[in-house]
Amino acid sequence: MIEELLAAIRDDADDDAPRLVYADWLAEQGDPRGDLVRVQVARAQLPSAHPDRVRREVEALTLLDAHETAWRRELPAIEGVTWGAFERGFVQHVGFADVQLLVDHADVCQRATPLHRIVVPWPRFEGTPSLPAIPSLRTLTVHGTLMRESDVDWLAHSPLLGSIRSLILVGYDGSAEALGRLLASPHLSELTELGLPHHALGDDAIRAVIGSGRELQALDLSQPGFTELGSDGSDLPWMEHTGELLAAWPGLAHLRRLGLAAAGVGPAFLSAPAAAGLVDLDLLGSSYYSGGDWLLPLADAHPTVRLRRLRVGMMKPTSEALRAVSVAPCLAELEEVILQDLWHNWRGPTSIEPLLGAPWLDTARILRIGLDDQDFLAGLAQQRHPQLHTLDLACSMGPWAPKMEEPQCQAVTGPAFTEILELRVPRPGPPQALGDRGGLDQLLLLEVPAHFVFDPQDGDQLHELASSALGQRVPSRRLRDVTALDRAARRRRVQLSSLDVSTEHTSV
Repeated sequence: MIEELLAAIRDDADDDAPRLVYADWLAEQGDPRGDLVRVQVARAQLPSAHPDRVRREVEALTLLDAHETAWRRELPAIEGVTWGAFERGFVQHVGFADVQLLVDHADVCQRATPLHRIVVPWPRFEGTPSLPAIPSLRTLTVHGTLMRESDVDWLAHSPLLGSIRSLILVGYDGSAEALGRLLASPHLSELTELGLPHHALGDDAIRAVIGSGRELQALDLSQPGFTELGSDGSDLPWMEHTGELLAAWPGLAHLRRLGLAAAGVGPAFLSAPAAAGLVDLDLLGSSYYSGGDWLLPLADAHPTVRLRRLRVGMMKPTSEALRAVSVAPCLAELEEVILQDLWHNWRGPTSIEPLLGAPWLDTARILRIGLDDQDFLAGLAQQRHPQLHTLDLACSMGPWAPKMEEPQCQAVTGPAFTEILELRVPRPGPPQALGDRGGLDQLLLLEVPAHFVFDPQDGDQLHELASSALGQRVPSRRLRDVTALDRAARRRRVQLSSLDVSTEHTSV
């Protein structure tokens, strides 16, 4: 019976019912893995900005802290195969170092866990073996250098595509014609999400998508920016007509999520009636070439557009542009707001006063900003934020992020943020400034992201923060020692786009 139940979980990765039956059986055996299944399934079923997601995350982290090492021993150890995090009670995300490993070990991996997401590089010189169908697979990410354009056709003819809903091609550097042939593959009958992060196609990317006739719910056309290139990316093909093409595209009516980071595409396409269904928009760095007034068209979006998530930044905005972000009706119901490295234009500092009057500050549940502008954080600390449950101050470029000093700590621990459940900070600074001053009465999760810790002093301050009154009181904290972080920083990781289907985006 249990084998049949596990087979049902593997065969239908979307159905929570067999997982919950399995959780009940585990509970009867006294196995805490059943609690993890229940907690993570409950979290995945919640809307992405719901505060209970933080509570369920804390419960899951507590279980994982106690048992994850033992649970991972049950997974097969295969050189070149990397197992991802636990999601909905199982490790569903697997990376293969090359395509032959996928062919050789697909059966073993499928028997071990439901394979929901796979990451694999383009073939090198080992050939192009036939990729088997994996019924549970929903997301396929392909990365690396495309050695032969014929490999795109090889992928188009692969049965592996038959069950996927999300296809992500990281750094695609093939032709638009080859991409068009791939999107025309009859195997992609279930496709609803396409990611082309860091592509080099310019306007030909959206032309290929439009020409395919696909009705997509999510599309990522982000280009590489400063962080990926180490330059401004001005040598890449411009996407100067992509906004116009989007506005005229009937398929825009089906989109829920759209990524245009570093693409130089303005938001004027939001004036099209077909944009009404869009709820998640990523415009990070998109105005580098367009000037500080680039955000002004937000105020002219079609009256039916109501975004729930917006990411902007690295764009040198003028005060007029920030005022548009503040008053635009399409932003009045935002639940998650990401403002990254936003505060300085070529004429000097930009006043953030317009943003402090934004109506979405009353509706935002998740606010992600950097510490680059202390005045903005100080202004937020003078207001009430009735819906806010997550405050992320680590939304900045890692090595250049400022430390948490006394003024920022005073603002964060004040009455404005006493109800928040999750706090992410960059380099923590003196532990006594944050950890021993009180406040943050409801905090459940404290995190210092790994990529912000890069010198021994940071490591020492992490240990002190973990030992502080706040660190001891918070039920769950992600504070890692600098040695482990140093290893992680040197490990090459595939940067997956926001279209990578995960528990963060199940209820957009």
